[in-house]
Amino acid sequence: MKNNGEAANAICPVCGTGCDCYAKQCDSCGFADNLGVNPLWADAEDAREWHKAVVKPLRMEWEIRELRKASAEALKYIISSSTYIKSLESRVNVLEETFEEAIEELEEIFEKQRSCNENHEHAIAQLQKKLEQTAEVKGESPPRQKIRLPDRLPPERPRIQLQIRDPLIGSVIPLGEYKWRVLDIQKGQALLLSEFVLGKRPYHNQAEDITWEKCTLRHYLNNNCYNKLPANDRGRIAKKVIANYDNPEFATIGGNITSDRIFLLSVEEMREYLGDVSINVNSKRIAKDMTGGACWWWLRSPGNSGIRATFVSDGGYVFLGGTYVSAASGGVRPALWLNL
Repeated sequence: MKNNGEAANAICPVCGTGCDCYAKQCDSCGFADNLGVNPLWADAEDAREWHKAVVKPLRMEWEIRELRKASAEALKYIISSSTYIKSLESRVNVLEETFEEAIEELEEIFEKQRSCNENHEHAIAQLQKKLEQTAEVKGESPPRQKIRLPDRLPPERPRIQLQIRDPLIGSVIPLGEYKWRVLDIQKGQALLLSEFVLGKRPYHNQAEDITWEKCTLRHYLNNNCYNKLPANDRGRIAKKVIANYDNPEFATIGGNITSDRIFLLSVEEMREYLGDVSINVNSKRIAKDMTGGACWWWLRSPGNSGIRATFVSDGGYVFLGGTYVSAASGGVRPALWLNL
C-alpha cells in the first residue's frame, strides 16, 4: 500500500478509533502489534487467527477499563449529589424550624393583644361606671355618650395555622398538634403518616375474629381522633375508599372495602412507601412514641387468622403472622389523605 504523502485511515481493532494505517500504535487505546505490522491493516491471510489470539483479549481488557472509568464517574456523581441532597435537607429543616418559631411568636403576640383588649374593655366599663356615679353624687345628668378610647384593638385576631401548600415527599409537616410525614402526593392530595406513635390501643376490644371494617380502632380513629383536630384541619381531610386485601402470606380474609378519613397502613402500602416487608431491618419503619421510645405499631391487614392483625416491630420488622387484636400495647400510627 502506498502512502503518497497522506495518512491512510484504518479502524483500530480494539477500541474502534480511526488510525493512521501506517502507525505502529493506536493513539486512543495504545494498542500495538508486537508481532510486526498489523495483519488486519495489511490484509494478512491469517487475520482471523490473529484477531482471536491477540485482538479479542485486548479488546475485552479495554472495554473493562472503559466500564471502570464510567462506573467511577457515576459513583463520583452519586456521592456528590447525595452530599448536596443532605445539605438541602438540612437547609429545609432549618427553614421549617425557623418558620415554626416565627408562627409561635406571632401567636404569643396575638394572645397578648387579645388579653390587652379584654383589659381595655374592662377599663372602659369601669371608667363609665365611675363617671355615672360621680354625676349622680353631684346631682348632674349622666353622660349621654359612651366613652371610646383611641387606638382600640380589634376584638379578635384569627389564629395562624402553619400550612405548607406544596410539601415534598419525605418532608414532615404539622397538622393539628402533631407532626406528619408525607409519603405520597397525588392529584392535589398528600398521603400523611403520623411521625410518632400517638398512643397505644388494642386493634379490637375483644379477642375475636374481626376485620378492619368492624374493629374498634377504626371507629376510634374516624370519630374520637378525627374530632380532636381543629375544624379547619378536619375540612381538609379527604374521605377515601380503602381496599382491604387478604394477608399476602396466609390468605386471611381482609374484609370489605371501607370509606375512611383516618386509617392504618396496610401491608401493601407498607411495601410501597416504606420498603420491602421481607427485609428484616428497615429504619424507615421504626417508630417512636411521644416520649422518644421505640415501640411496635399496628397495620390494618389481618394476620395468620382473623383473631390476629399484622404489625411492625420496634425494630422495623413486619410480622405478617400478626398478634392478637386485643393486645392493648399496640401503637397507633394513623394515616390520612390531606387536600393541599
